[in-house]
Amino acid sequence: MDFSQWSKYSAGDKRQILTSIAANVRNNQMPPKRYLFMHPDARLSAEEIARIYAWTRSERRHLRAEAANAGGNAQ
Repeated sequence: MDFSQWSKYSAGDKRQILTSIAANVRNNQMPPKRYLFMHPDARLSAEEIARIYAWTRSERRHLRAEAANAGGNAQ
């Protein structure tokens, strides 16, 4: 996943990426342990986790609304 290429991803790919981000953050898998080994100060706080999770939910809702407005299938 490359955020600089975000506009080039399909809506389905975006939803899948956002879902993966949400799951990884909520399960304390972000940042990866191998990264934290070298950068222990990069650990996310509970507030940061909540904010990232909320952002992914908001973005997924936005994608569903766009699909509904376009008459597409938001599933």
